Amino acid sequence: MSASQRTKGARFERAVAVALRDALHGVMVQRHGEAQRDGRGDVPDVQARGVVSVECKHHEKYANVIRELETAAQRTGPGEWPAGVVKADRKPAVVAMYFEDWLELLGAWHVATRATVGDALAAIGGTVERVD
Repeated sequence: MSASQRTKGARFERAVAVALRDALHGVMVQRHGEAQRDGRGDVPDVQARGVVSVECKHHEKYANVIRELETAAQRTGPGEWPAGVVKADRKPAVVAMYFEDWLELLGAWHVATRATVGDALAAIGGTVERVD
């Protein structure tokens, strides 16, 4: 792997960690860089303690998100959902979760907020575009 590829991957991991910190107020979010991992195979790229363990990949084309999800599942801490996040150049990032975990997350969010996605986005200044 070239230095530029490692730099691109590290930059993407940092961006994922920042996005999680912004979304999960008060949750400890940690990026485990190569130096921190130091060959340990049990540490995820990014971890929001007690919430989610994330494996990240940024390539020219979309990487195998299922492989990243499976790796995250092996490195997930107690009470955390595993997630794979991949990004292709000039494309949005894509997240994969196991369906049962996604349902659990969606159900918990709905119970906590009793809101629709449109309501939630409006509360944070976002918008929803409908495609008919």
